[in-house]
Amino acid sequence: MNYYFIYDNTPLDIISAYTRLTGTPELPPLWALGYHQSKWSYYPDKAVYNLVERFRGLGIPCDAVHLDHHYMERKEGFTWDKQNFPDAEGMVRALEKDGVKTVLIVNPGVKVNSANPVWKEGMERNYFCRRSEGNLLSEEVWPGLCNFPDFTAPAVRGWWADLFSRDIGKIGVRGLWNDMNEPVVFPDRTFPMDTRHEYDGMPCSHEKAHNVYGQCMAEASWLGMKRHAPDRRPFLLSRSGFAGLQRFAATWTGDNRSSWEHLKLANFQCQRLAASGISFAGADAGGFMGHPTPELFCRWMQMASFHGFFRNHSSGEFGGQEPWMFGQEVTSYVKAAIEGRYRLLPYIYTQFRRYAETGMPVLRSLALQCFTNKDTYWRGAEYFFGDHLYVIPIHEPQEGGRFLYIPEGVWYSYHTDSLMEDTGKDVWVKCPLSFLPVYVRGGAVIPHWPVQQYVGELPRPPLTLDVWWSPEGEVASHLYEDAGDGYAYRNGECAVHEFLYRGGSSSLELDWNCEGDPCAFHESAEVVVHGLPAGISVSACMDGVPCRGVTREGRVWRIPVKGKFDTLSVCWTTE
Repeated sequence: MNYYFIYDNTPLDIISAYTRLTGTPELPPLWALGYHQSKWSYYPDKAVYNLVERFRGLGIPCDAVHLDHHYMERKEGFTWDKQNFPDAEGMVRALEKDGVKTVLIVNPGVKVNSANPVWKEGMERNYFCRRSEGNLLSEEVWPGLCNFPDFTAPAVRGWWADLFSRDIGKIGVRGLWNDMNEPVVFPDRTFPMDTRHEYDGMPCSHEKAHNVYGQCMAEASWLGMKRHAPDRRPFLLSRSGFAGLQRFAATWTGDNRSSWEHLKLANFQCQRLAASGISFAGADAGGFMGHPTPELFCRWMQMASFHGFFRNHSSGEFGGQEPWMFGQEVTSYVKAAIEGRYRLLPYIYTQFRRYAETGMPVLRSLALQCFTNKDTYWRGAEYFFGDHLYVIPIHEPQEGGRFLYIPEGVWYSYHTDSLMEDTGKDVWVKCPLSFLPVYVRGGAVIPHWPVQQYVGELPRPPLTLDVWWSPEGEVASHLYEDAGDGYAYRNGECAVHEFLYRGGSSSLELDWNCEGDPCAFHESAEVVVHGLPAGISVSACMDGVPCRGVTREGRVWRIPVKGKFDTLSVCWTTE
C-alpha cells in the first residue's frame, strides 16, 4: 500500500493538494452547470417534446434532459427504440435548437444476444469478464442475461469509446450517464469475487478491482466523447468511481428517497464529496423514490441550486416531479431558485475554473473554511459556495426560523441586503419558504447575468458586478470568462478578471485587473453597490473621470460601465 502525507497551512489547501494528487478535472461545458431535468423515464419522443415545451412556456430555465432506459430497444445499450423514438437524430437536434441538450443513460451490461453487434464483437475479441475457471461472467441486469466488459483493460476501454460514434458523433448527444457501474447485478449484489480482471496488465480478482471498475468505465465513456466530439468538452455523469473520479465525470449520490432525512443526508454527502476532490456532485433533487411534499420539494430544489451538479431526477412510478407539479406558490419559488442559479452562472463557472486549475473545492464545509474557530466543528449544515457565498439549507419541515452561525466579518443577506449585526456567533433568522438563508461577504464582487432560458440564449450576456459595502479591509474577487465550450481558452481566448475592493466609512474603491480582452464575452457591464447607508448622496469616478448615469433604486446604486475601468471610486455624503 502507498501512503501519502499532506501538510499545508489550511484544511482547504490540503484538499486542494489531494485533488491535484488524484487529478484535477477538465473545465466542464458551461451548460452542464445549468439545470438538468430527468425521470425514469421520459418516453416516447412526444413526451420529451412536451416536457421541453412546458419548460419554455413557463419560462423555467433548463439546459438538459436525461433519457433513462426506455429510449433503448429492449433496454439494450447503443440502440434506440424505433417505435418510441423513430427519429432520434431529428429529436436530439430539434431539442438542441431549443437550447436543450440530450443526455443518455448507459449501463455496463451487454445483453447476451447473437443479433447484437456489440455483444458479438465483445465475444469475438474476448473483452468480457470471466470467472476463475474461465467461464464467462453471466448475470441478470436490466436487458436480461448479460456479459460485462472488463473495463480494467486498456483495449476494452478503447473499444467501448468507439461504440459511441453514432450517438455522440452522428446523432449529436451531448452527455452520457453511466449507471449500475459499481458494478451491480440483480438482485442487488455485485460480481462474484472470483471474477478475473486484466487490471492494466496486472491480473487480479474482483476483490481487488471492484472499487475501480466504475472508474474505468467512466474513463472509457469519457474517452468516447473526446474521440467523437473532439471540439466539445465532455459531460459525463457516473454513479460509481474511485479517488480521482473528477478527472472524468461528475457524480450524484444514488437512489435516495423523498424525505427530510435524505435531504439532510444529501447536504452532508455533497460537502464530503467536495472534500474528497469531487465538487461536480449533486443529489436527485426532491428524491428518487417516493413523492415529496410541496415544502420538501421546494427546500430541496433551493439547496440543490447551490450544489455543483443540479438535477431533478425521480422514479416515474411515484408520479411527476417536474417544477410545476406542486402548486402555483411552490412553482414560483422553485422557478426563482432555478433563475437564481442562471443569474449566478458567471460566479459558479469562475469557481469551477479555480477548481480545475488548483483543486480548490467549490463547496466548503464551515469547519474547513473557519477552522480556527472550534465552535464551527460541530456545525454540519452550513457551507460556503465558492469564495464569497455562505449557504444554510433547511433540514426540517415548517422551519420558519432557526439559529445559524454567522462567520466573523461583514455579511449581508444575499436576498434582502440586510446587514448581519452579530457575527462570529449563533443568531436567529427567519426562513421564509420563498428562499434559503444565503449570505454574501462584505467587499465581495459577485458577477451576475440576466436570466436566460438556457446557456447561450444570449451570446454575450450583459454583466452585472454586484458589490456589497464593507467599511474596512481589502477583499479580492474574480471572474473567469470564455466561450463556455470547446478548447479555444487553452490558446488564450479567455478573460481572467480580478477585482480588489478597499472600503472606508464613507467611500470605497474597486480596482479591476484583467488578462485577456475584458469585453470579449459580455456586451455591456454595470456596477451595482449594495449596503450603503440610508439618506446619502453618492458620487462616482472611473479613473478620475466623474461617472454619468449613476442611479438609485431604493438603497442600491447602479453605475454604468463603458468598456473597463482601472479604478472605480465611490464616495457619499449625508443628505
